[in-house]
Amino acid sequence: MRKILAGWLALWLLACPALAAEWFPAVASYGGFADVGADIWYTEAVKTCYEAGLMQGVSADAFAPDATMRVAEVATIAARMRQAITGQAIPHATPAQGQTREWYEDYVDYLTAAGVSVALPTQTATRAQFVAYLSAVIPAQELPAINAISALPDSDDAEVLRFYNAGILTGLDEYGTFNASGTLTRAQCAAMVARIIRPDLRQRFGAFETPPQPETDPQRELGDAMAMMVNGQSLSMEEFVGAMVNDIFETDYDLYVNTGSRLDWTADYGVGDLEDFFLTQTQKGVILDTVLQQQARAFGCSADQLAATLNPDPSQETLRAYAEGLGYLAAKHILLQTWDPNGGEVYDDATAQALAQSILDTLAQDPSVQRFDELRRTYDDDAGQPAEGYLFTQGEMVEEFEDAVEQLGVGAYTAQPVKSVYGYHIILRLDPVALEALKAAYQQAVLDSLAQSWAESATVTVNQIMLDKLDVRGCYESYWALLRQQAGV
Repeated sequence: MRKILAGWLALWLLACPALAAEWFPAVASYGGFADVGADIWYTEAVKTCYEAGLMQGVSADAFAPDATMRVAEVATIAARMRQAITGQAIPHATPAQGQTREWYEDYVDYLTAAGVSVALPTQTATRAQFVAYLSAVIPAQELPAINAISALPDSDDAEVLRFYNAGILTGLDEYGTFNASGTLTRAQCAAMVARIIRPDLRQRFGAFETPPQPETDPQRELGDAMAMMVNGQSLSMEEFVGAMVNDIFETDYDLYVNTGSRLDWTADYGVGDLEDFFLTQTQKGVILDTVLQQQARAFGCSADQLAATLNPDPSQETLRAYAEGLGYLAAKHILLQTWDPNGGEVYDDATAQALAQSILDTLAQDPSVQRFDELRRTYDDDAGQPAEGYLFTQGEMVEEFEDAVEQLGVGAYTAQPVKSVYGYHIILRLDPVALEALKAAYQQAVLDSLAQSWAESATVTVNQIMLDKLDVRGCYESYWALLRQQAGV
């Protein structure tokens, strides 16, 4: 039996290098780099990757072995490997006149067309991204297992385990730690890529040592553990639980405001099991928030500034088409309240009506916007009205107010006071395009569309083992009890 296994292993070692050589023949002659010595642990790997055309230097005489890999660089290696394996050439697009293309765009476009999403190419690459991109282009049968690792201390990802068992990854310590969110140097990258294309360089090892189990607070350990990773950015369980509890709290608050009832975990709200619903919603929200933060960093702004940064100056034509498409209306008003929900009666009906008519008589002598604003500053009881007026769509304002605006031409005001449950309104219709609120709404709509696309194409790893440990309802009830305690209830 031992002879049979030894013979099979010899055949495998002979066959794989031949196949690798067929895919990755030498296409360049290695002359060395000034910063790569003749006998360093990564020298052979750099030479192998350079000759195969998978990695180059940062200049004619420098490889920069200690430089940190970027997503674009890992994606480029993956694209070149896929081209070598499939024979499908990487198209090199010619930029249109006046346009420029980043050096990595051809490689990213090539992978994207093959169904491999590449997010934030200028960001620092993680070890998880290295495995994700390369495993997407290397056929599974070309990485046969030569080790027998069934678990790692910090990852249960099947592709990561496949790279360990194929001898491509060896772990960062005696426990086999992967460190998914960690970075990798160009030298480390070269070593792993060389093992892929040269099976004789692959590493054999036995079982890893079991990591020591320090005496820790289980709750603290749970909080520090990774819950999700989005485009290489890790989110802890503590952060995830905080986002989840906030989502549940907002749902509970909305229910209370609109129905007077608190969240009932036994009720049927039409969304299935509530715990599963909140877990799913939180994951979606976390992904969306994370990609927005990542894009904001890439553009050098805050997440709140991203919408305006991406689309700083939409044209008047664009804004008008947007406003008409959604049926936006705009108006200012002078409200003379007869009833305040928070404080009871303000004016009696007759007094309010008489004052409204007096304001209209004053406006008749000077029907300018400036005069309207002067009167509004003096008499208006609507403390929440924006200075530029309201931007709204159907159903957002009380019916009497909305009907009156629709009957006015832009720049005209009501000839008679308009009565609603709040009191008497004197209304001036505005052009929605003149409001900054419309520009902000359009910018946000564009960002929302882009954000959805970014979220759908994000590289996401979910630590399902940890999420399955969550007591969703228990987390919320503990948080609610803490709030009540702090409030002295």
